[in-house]
Amino acid sequence: MVVDSLVQRVEDTEEYITRELQNYKLERHAMEDFIQKLHNHQFLKLEAAGLQPEEIADACEWRLRPDETIPLRPIPKQLEGGSDFKALLTDPLFED
Repeated sequence: MVVDSLVQRVEDTEEYITRELQNYKLERHAMEDFIQKLHNHQFLKLEAAGLQPEEIADACEWRLRPDETIPLRPIPKQLEGGSDFKALLTDPLFED
């Protein structure tokens, strides 16, 4: 019978679960504040309830798409009185 194969863990008590829920409610607000302070490119927050795995993957892929307005590499700009670009990379530096 299925009931005979069930196991009760130490954590499966009403007191333990109540304590964990209270702890979650206290820490959830702090965690949301922490996540809001992170830079936008360090996490993804998706409303994934009811979505299929393929739909979640598509949403993540769309959010991670490259931003066409940002160049892929820094564009060098030569300063006034500066030498050529190779010298800027290879010449030794001196502290003035």
